[in-house]
Amino acid sequence: MASINTNLFPIAQQLGIATKPAESVPQAFFDPTTGTAADPTPFLTTYGLTDTALLSAGFAINTLGEPDQSALQVITEAGLQNAPYINLVEQLLIGVIGGPASSQSVEDLFNFLQFSPAPFVFPRNDSLYVLKGYGAFVASLATGLPIQLQSPVQSITYGGSLVTVTTTGQTYQARTVIVTASIGVLASGAIAFSPALPPTYVAALASLPMAHAYKIMLGFTRNPFNGRLGTQPGKQNNIVPLVDASTPTFLVNYFAEEYPNAGTFMIAIVEGPDADTSEAMGPTNAARAILQRAVVPFPGVTAAWNGQALASNWATNPYTRGCYTFATPGHAAARVQLAQPLSKQVWFAGEALSIRAHSLVHGAWESGIAAAYGALASLGVLGA
Repeated sequence: MASINTNLFPIAQQLGIATKPAESVPQAFFDPTTGTAADPTPFLTTYGLTDTALLSAGFAINTLGEPDQSALQVITEAGLQNAPYINLVEQLLIGVIGGPASSQSVEDLFNFLQFSPAPFVFPRNDSLYVLKGYGAFVASLATGLPIQLQSPVQSITYGGSLVTVTTTGQTYQARTVIVTASIGVLASGAIAFSPALPPTYVAALASLPMAHAYKIMLGFTRNPFNGRLGTQPGKQNNIVPLVDASTPTFLVNYFAEEYPNAGTFMIAIVEGPDADTSEAMGPTNAARAILQRAVVPFPGVTAAWNGQALASNWATNPYTRGCYTFATPGHAAARVQLAQPLSKQVWFAGEALSIRAHSLVHGAWESGIAAAYGALASLGVLGA
């Protein structure tokens, strides 16, 4: 289950995909040392002050021509570097859509935040949860399309009358192609371009490193959550630890509303450097480590675990090589550069090309639509 922006909501409705408003999901804050409910006021105050400082600095950069800087510079200049829970604020305000505060472009953040709601904040009627999971929704969009899997692209040759795409087992030719490989894959050179990518594209790829996030789903033989921290039976609850160190956010009673008889599930979300550490452990060891953090607010959670774990592997997967992109200071325009086609034959698409919704699925969707229209226009289908 993940939130879907309202610009994709009509499609979900047309396909009969069940959703619910994100603001309706209960959120609880707890002290990870005691496992008891905690007053979120100091955290929310720091969150609001940091968001305001970043937006003000972004406005000065974007509108007044001030030089771009890192998010950490803005936080320091605003005197917030020692504010309560500032590390957690950096994680939930910056890290969930970008990179570390020390290397995250403020201009890039501003481009996101002025159009999209701040992470962790769900304005009414803006974001909705997909009850069967975002993956099921995306898969339904591809129903009936001739998609060929297990055919990694090795090279793309362009510049002639046709574009040649070579995979591990076959060669294809077309008048134009749209490339949706991640920035991590493109920057690694896993796909060889001939002619080589121009220096401006190489520089743009280098200016958009990939951040990491880790999600793991655990199943339980019984429900150890209900009644703790106000958790409501039969409903998903988001449990946020108030701590200055990186600690997972827990989404408990996952799928409880869509599949009430399927059992009890929890998803833990880890951001930043700890995401790499968790992924490197492997699902079973990562599950054990995360359960040790969950046992304080939810006594008995370890004993109730059924031993099953399903985890993401975005950082180590050779076909992703990261989770989502962030722009380094002074390089927010790299997203615009990559949106320019090569010889009007090779078009790029993906979340990295979105100015206002990078790091999000609907940002990738919007860039794909733009690339498709551009490719069709280059073929003369839509006119000049």
